[in-house]
Amino acid sequence: HCLGEIGVKVSHVYSSPALRCIETTNSILLGMNMNVAINVEPALLEWFKWYHYLHELDMEELRRFHLNVNVSYKPFIALDEIDLNEDRLDEYKRCYELTKWIANRHKQEGGDILIVGHLSTMETVTRLMSGDKPLEYNKFLSRVRNKPFGLITVLEEPCSLTGSWRKMLLPMLPISWHARLLWNRNKLIELLLK
Repeated sequence: HCLGEIGVKVSHVYSSPALRCIETTNSILLGMNMNVAINVEPALLEWFKWYHYLHELDMEELRRFHLNVNVSYKPFIALDEIDLNEDRLDEYKRCYELTKWIANRHKQEGGDILIVGHLSTMETVTRLMSGDKPLEYNKFLSRVRNKPFGLITVLEEPCSLTGSWRKMLLPMLPISWHARLLWNRNKLIELLLK
């Protein structure tokens, strides 16, 4: 509701195929009072080594449960094409290539894009787009563990001078907080702008 109240509008929507992400995406859109179909994208899953198996969801069945998924969407990576043995750098590359593909796909018509994934997705989707280098595994885990749930990251189109996307100030605070974080405004700003 908060995003809708401050005037945020999205034209294109992508979600990880994890049911919890699709349900969150659907709820965000309902709260914003927006009727935009959700493109379910397997490339938005967390690092595939964290999964024992992957199960494809039936988009028609999800629609019957009132989840506004796009049944005709052709994903960047089909679930059966996923390399479950990818390493950490492969995950960063996958998410970077996906994000570029999404941005280019909607360049002509424009509009804001909502991408809903996992805590780790926030790191992997934004890091290379904003010109940063991938984190080594332990630093990556530390960064992900210290992010609050319900986190929003905003990237703005590339600056013509640097070619990198810029992280912007958030339109609202995260929806929930990780239990290990203490309320501290300076720590909050530091964590959200990393």
